Amino acid sequence: MQLLGFDAYITVDGAKLPEYEVKLDDGAKTATCWIPSQAGKSFAINWRPLQPRPFDLDGQTCIDGLSIGGKLLRRNLTILRSQDHCITSSTTSRPLSFSSIQLTDDDAYLNSENIENLGDIVLGISRVEITGETQPKNRSGHMDWKVHERSKKAMVHRIKLGEEVQRPDNNRVMSTETICTLATFTFKYRSIDVLRADGIAPLDAAAQSNTGCKRKAGKRGDASSEDENHESDGEDEAELQAQLRLIQAKLAKKRGKSKTKKIKTEPISVARPRLIPGEIIDLT
Repeated sequence: MQLLGFDAYITVDGAKLPEYEVKLDDGAKTATCWIPSQAGKSFAINWRPLQPRPFDLDGQTCIDGLSIGGKLLRRNLTILRSQDHCITSSTTSRPLSFSSIQLTDDDAYLNSENIENLGDIVLGISRVEITGETQPKNRSGHMDWKVHERSKKAMVHRIKLGEEVQRPDNNRVMSTETICTLATFTFKYRSIDVLRADGIAPLDAAAQSNTGCKRKAGKRGDASSEDENHESDGEDEAELQAQLRLIQAKLAKKRGKSKTKKIKTEPISVARPRLIPGEIIDLT
Protein backbone atom coordinates (compact mmCIF):
# COMPACT_ATOMS: atom_id res chain seq x y z
CA MET A 1 0.00 0.00 0.00
CA GLN A 2 1.07 3.59 -0.59
CA LEU A 3 -0.07 6.45 1.64
CA LEU A 4 1.13 10.04 2.04
CA GLY A 5 4.48 9.37 0.41
CA PHE A 6 5.19 6.02 2.08
CA ASP A 7 5.18 2.50 0.66
CA ALA A 8 4.50 -0.47 2.98
CA TYR A 9 3.87 -4.16 2.35
CA ILE A 10 4.28 -7.70 3.74
CA THR A 11 6.56 -10.29 2.14
CA VAL A 12 6.73 -14.08 2.45
CA ASP A 13 9.82 -15.84 1.06
CA GLY A 14 10.86 -12.52 -0.44
CA ALA A 15 7.63 -12.14 -2.46
CA LYS A 16 5.11 -9.37 -1.82
CA LEU A 17 1.72 -10.64 -0.62
CA PRO A 18 -1.38 -9.59 -2.58
CA GLU A 19 -3.53 -6.91 -0.94
CA TYR A 20 -7.33 -7.02 -1.06
CA GLU A 21 -9.93 -4.30 -0.42
CA VAL A 22 -7.36 -1.56 0.12
CA LYS A 23 -8.82 1.48 1.92
CA LEU A 24 -6.87 4.74 2.12
CA ASP A 25 -7.77 7.75 4.27
CA ASP A 26 -5.39 10.68 3.83
CA GLY A 27 -7.20 12.74 6.45
CA ALA A 28 -6.91 10.08 9.14
CA LYS A 29 -3.46 9.07 7.80
CA THR A 30 -4.51 5.41 7.68
CA ALA A 31 -4.34 2.59 5.15
CA THR A 32 -6.00 -0.81 5.61
CA CYS A 33 -6.10 -4.02 3.57
CA TRP A 34 -6.48 -7.79 3.82
CA ILE A 35 -3.61 -10.20 3.10
CA PRO A 36 -3.49 -14.03 2.85
CA SER A 37 -1.60 -15.89 5.58
CA GLN A 38 -0.23 -19.41 5.46
CA ALA A 39 0.64 -21.43 8.55
CA GLY A 40 4.34 -22.19 8.89
CA LYS A 41 5.47 -19.31 6.66
CA SER A 42 7.87 -16.63 7.92
CA PHE A 43 7.13 -13.05 6.91
CA ALA A 44 8.61 -9.54 7.01
CA ILE A 45 7.14 -6.04 7.38
CA ASN A 46 8.64 -3.65 4.82
CA TRP A 47 8.43 0.13 4.40
CA ARG A 48 10.22 3.11 2.90
CA PRO A 49 9.57 6.77 2.07
CA LEU A 50 9.10 7.50 -1.62
CA GLN A 51 10.97 10.80 -1.25
CA PRO A 52 13.79 11.86 1.12
CA ARG A 53 12.65 13.43 4.41
CA PRO A 54 14.75 16.05 6.26
CA PHE A 55 14.17 14.27 9.59
CA ASP A 56 14.57 10.82 11.16
CA LEU A 57 11.78 8.26 10.74
CA ASP A 58 10.64 5.42 12.98
CA GLY A 59 8.54 2.47 11.79
CA GLN A 60 7.00 0.84 14.88
CA THR A 61 5.22 -2.51 14.52
CA CYS A 62 2.40 -4.16 16.50
CA ILE A 63 1.50 -7.79 15.79
CA ASP A 64 -1.76 -9.14 17.22
CA GLY A 65 -1.82 -6.08 19.48
CA LEU A 66 1.70 -6.53 20.86
CA SER A 67 4.42 -3.95 20.21
CA ILE A 68 7.65 -5.54 18.95
CA GLY A 69 9.68 -2.38 18.31
CA GLY A 70 10.64 -1.33 14.83
CA LYS A 71 13.18 0.15 12.45
CA LEU A 72 14.83 3.55 12.36
CA LEU A 73 15.58 5.39 9.11
CA ARG A 74 17.97 8.32 9.16
CA ARG A 75 17.01 11.61 7.54
CA ASN A 76 17.33 12.09 3.76
CA LEU A 77 17.39 8.32 3.10
CA THR A 78 14.86 6.29 1.09
CA ILE A 79 16.25 2.77 1.58
CA LEU A 80 13.90 -0.12 2.36
CA ARG A 81 13.47 -1.06 6.01
CA SER A 82 12.43 -4.65 6.78
CA GLN A 83 11.54 -6.30 10.06
CA ASP A 84 11.25 -10.08 10.29
CA HIS A 85 12.32 -10.66 13.91
CA CYS A 86 11.31 -9.67 17.43
CA ILE A 87 14.25 -8.68 19.63
CA THR A 88 14.53 -10.71 22.85
CA SER A 89 17.87 -9.42 24.18
CA SER A 90 20.91 -7.41 23.18
CA THR A 91 22.26 -10.47 21.34
CA THR A 92 19.19 -12.53 20.33
CA SER A 93 15.89 -12.29 18.45
CA ARG A 94 13.04 -14.57 17.31
CA PRO A 95 11.70 -14.75 13.72
CA LEU A 96 8.09 -13.87 12.89
CA SER A 97 5.84 -16.45 11.25
CA PHE A 98 2.18 -17.32 10.70
CA SER A 99 0.85 -20.31 12.64
CA SER A 100 -2.35 -22.26 13.17
CA ILE A 101 -4.29 -20.87 16.10
CA GLN A 102 -4.29 -22.71 19.43
CA LEU A 103 -7.80 -23.25 20.80
CA THR A 104 -8.69 -24.12 24.39
CA ASP A 105 -11.81 -24.84 26.45
CA ASP A 106 -10.28 -23.18 29.53
CA ASP A 107 -12.78 -20.48 30.55
CA ALA A 108 -9.91 -18.33 31.81
CA TYR A 109 -9.36 -17.41 28.15
CA LEU A 110 -13.04 -16.77 27.35
CA ASN A 111 -13.01 -12.98 27.81
CA SER A 112 -9.32 -12.42 27.16
CA GLU A 113 -8.40 -8.98 25.85
CA ASN A 114 -5.50 -10.48 23.90
CA ILE A 115 -7.73 -11.41 20.95
CA GLU A 116 -9.05 -7.88 20.38
CA ASN A 117 -6.35 -7.15 17.80
CA LEU A 118 -5.70 -10.76 16.79
CA GLY A 119 -5.23 -10.94 13.03
CA ASP A 120 -3.74 -7.44 12.66
CA ILE A 121 -0.24 -6.33 11.69
CA VAL A 122 -0.01 -2.58 12.33
CA LEU A 123 2.88 -0.39 11.17
CA GLY A 124 3.04 3.19 12.43
CA ILE A 125 5.55 5.52 10.75
CA SER A 126 6.47 8.62 12.74
CA ARG A 127 8.80 11.58 12.70
CA VAL A 128 11.19 11.19 15.63
CA GLU A 129 14.24 12.61 17.32
CA ILE A 130 16.95 10.19 18.45
CA THR A 131 17.73 10.65 22.15
CA GLY A 132 20.42 7.99 22.64
CA GLU A 133 21.23 4.31 22.81
CA THR A 134 19.33 1.93 25.11
CA GLN A 135 18.81 -1.73 26.00
CA PRO A 136 16.02 -3.72 24.32
CA LYS A 137 12.97 -4.99 26.19
CA ASN A 138 11.89 -8.60 25.77
CA ARG A 139 8.12 -8.79 25.14
CA SER A 140 8.12 -12.14 23.34
CA GLY A 141 6.78 -13.96 26.40
CA HIS A 142 3.37 -12.32 25.88
CA MET A 143 2.94 -13.97 22.46
CA ASP A 144 2.05 -17.48 23.65
CA TRP A 145 -1.65 -16.93 24.40
CA LYS A 146 -4.51 -19.22 23.41
CA VAL A 147 -8.01 -18.49 22.10
CA HIS A 148 -11.17 -19.91 23.66
CA GLU A 149 -13.11 -22.16 21.30
CA ARG A 150 -16.31 -20.18 21.99
CA SER A 151 -14.65 -16.85 21.25
CA LYS A 152 -16.75 -14.52 19.07
CA LYS A 153 -13.69 -13.74 16.95
CA ALA A 154 -13.33 -16.92 14.94
CA MET A 155 -9.79 -17.17 13.57
CA VAL A 156 -7.66 -19.76 11.82
CA HIS A 157 -4.19 -18.21 12.08
CA ARG A 158 -2.14 -16.17 14.51
CA ILE A 159 1.47 -14.95 14.63
CA LYS A 160 4.09 -17.11 16.28
CA LEU A 161 7.70 -16.43 17.23
CA GLY A 162 10.34 -18.96 16.21
CA GLU A 163 13.37 -20.18 18.13
CA GLU A 164 15.92 -17.62 19.29
CA VAL A 165 18.78 -16.78 16.95
CA GLN A 166 21.84 -14.56 17.29
CA ARG A 167 21.53 -10.91 16.26
CA PRO A 168 24.26 -9.19 14.21
CA ASP A 169 26.87 -7.52 16.42
CA ASN A 170 26.54 -4.17 14.63
CA ASN A 171 22.83 -3.76 15.44
CA ARG A 172 22.11 -1.12 18.06
CA VAL A 173 18.87 -0.25 19.84
CA MET A 174 18.09 3.45 20.02
CA SER A 175 15.65 5.45 22.14
CA THR A 176 13.60 8.14 20.41
CA GLU A 177 11.10 10.89 21.06
CA THR A 178 8.04 10.88 18.80
CA ILE A 179 7.24 14.22 17.19
CA CYS A 180 4.16 13.16 15.19
CA THR A 181 2.65 10.14 13.44
CA LEU A 182 2.84 10.42 9.65
CA ALA A 183 1.05 7.24 8.49
CA THR A 184 -0.46 4.06 9.92
CA PHE A 185 -0.75 0.87 7.85
CA THR A 186 -2.95 -2.03 9.01
CA PHE A 187 -2.61 -5.44 7.34
CA LYS A 188 -5.45 -7.76 8.36
CA TYR A 189 -4.26 -11.33 7.77
CA ARG A 190 -6.51 -14.35 7.27
CA SER A 191 -6.09 -17.70 5.50
CA ILE A 192 -6.82 -17.51 1.77
CA ASP A 193 -9.76 -19.91 2.26
CA VAL A 194 -11.37 -17.53 4.76
CA LEU A 195 -10.77 -14.53 2.48
CA ARG A 196 -12.41 -16.36 -0.42
CA ALA A 197 -15.32 -17.57 1.70
CA ASP A 198 -15.98 -13.98 2.82
CA GLY A 199 -15.80 -12.69 -0.76
CA ILE A 200 -12.69 -10.62 -0.05
CA ALA A 201 -10.32 -12.58 -2.30
CA PRO A 202 -11.39 -14.01 -5.68
CA LEU A 203 -11.39 -17.73 -6.37
CA ASP A 204 -8.30 -18.90 -8.21
CA ALA A 205 -8.62 -19.98 -11.84
CA ALA A 206 -8.06 -23.65 -11.04
CA ALA A 207 -10.83 -23.67 -8.43
CA GLN A 208 -13.26 -21.99 -10.83
CA SER A 209 -12.50 -24.33 -13.73
CA ASN A 210 -12.70 -27.44 -11.53
CA THR A 211 -16.03 -26.53 -9.94
CA GLY A 212 -18.29 -29.56 -10.15
CA CYS A 213 -15.49 -31.89 -11.28
CA LYS A 214 -14.49 -34.86 -9.19
CA ARG A 215 -10.87 -35.40 -8.27
CA LYS A 216 -9.28 -38.44 -9.84
CA ALA A 217 -8.37 -41.06 -7.26
CA GLY A 218 -4.77 -42.27 -7.12
CA LYS A 219 -3.71 -45.88 -7.37
CA ARG A 220 -3.79 -47.91 -4.21
CA GLY A 221 -0.10 -48.78 -4.51
CA ASP A 222 1.11 -45.20 -5.04
CA ALA A 223 1.88 -43.93 -1.52
CA SER A 224 4.84 -41.67 -2.24
CA SER A 225 2.85 -38.41 -2.17
CA GLU A 226 1.39 -39.21 1.25
CA ASP A 227 4.80 -40.13 2.67
CA GLU A 228 6.34 -36.83 1.51
CA ASN A 229 3.80 -34.79 3.54
CA HIS A 230 3.89 -36.98 6.61
CA GLU A 231 5.60 -34.44 8.88
CA SER A 232 3.03 -31.70 8.24
CA ASP A 233 -0.10 -33.81 8.83
CA GLY A 234 -0.60 -32.55 12.39
CA GLU A 235 -0.43 -28.88 11.43
CA ASP A 236 -2.71 -29.41 8.42
CA GLU A 237 -5.28 -31.18 10.59
CA ALA A 238 -5.22 -28.38 13.17
CA GLU A 239 -5.78 -25.77 10.48
CA LEU A 240 -8.64 -27.75 8.91
CA GLN A 241 -10.29 -28.13 12.31
CA ALA A 242 -9.98 -24.39 12.92
CA GLN A 243 -11.54 -23.67 9.52
CA LEU A 244 -14.38 -26.09 10.30
CA ARG A 245 -15.08 -24.29 13.58
CA LEU A 246 -15.09 -20.99 11.72
CA ILE A 247 -17.68 -22.27 9.24
CA GLN A 248 -19.81 -23.80 12.03
CA ALA A 249 -19.78 -20.51 13.93
CA LYS A 250 -20.94 -18.63 10.83
CA LEU A 251 -23.72 -21.16 10.18
CA ALA A 252 -24.91 -20.93 13.79
CA LYS A 253 -24.93 -17.15 13.54
CA LYS A 254 -26.91 -17.31 10.29
CA ARG A 255 -29.54 -19.67 11.72
CA GLY A 256 -30.14 -17.33 14.65
CA LYS A 257 -31.04 -14.42 12.38
CA SER A 258 -34.05 -13.65 10.24
CA LYS A 259 -33.88 -15.03 6.70
CA THR A 260 -34.29 -11.52 5.36
CA LYS A 261 -31.09 -10.30 6.99
CA LYS A 262 -27.68 -10.70 5.40
CA ILE A 263 -24.67 -12.09 7.20
CA LYS A 264 -22.47 -9.26 8.40
CA THR A 265 -18.82 -9.50 7.53
CA GLU A 266 -16.19 -8.67 10.10
CA PRO A 267 -15.81 -4.86 10.21
CA ILE A 268 -12.43 -3.39 9.43
CA SER A 269 -11.08 -1.46 12.37
CA VAL A 270 -7.81 0.38 12.33
CA ALA A 271 -5.83 -0.14 15.51
CA ARG A 272 -3.14 2.48 15.93
CA PRO A 273 0.09 1.06 17.31
CA ARG A 274 1.22 2.12 20.73
CA LEU A 275 4.53 3.79 19.97
CA ILE A 276 7.00 2.82 22.66
CA PRO A 277 10.38 4.59 22.63
CA GLY A 278 13.57 2.61 23.05
CA GLU A 279 12.77 -0.19 20.61
CA ILE A 280 14.38 1.15 17.44
CA ILE A 281 16.98 -0.93 15.61
CA ASP A 282 19.61 1.20 13.92
CA LEU A 283 21.30 -0.70 11.10
CA THR A 284 22.92 2.31 9.43
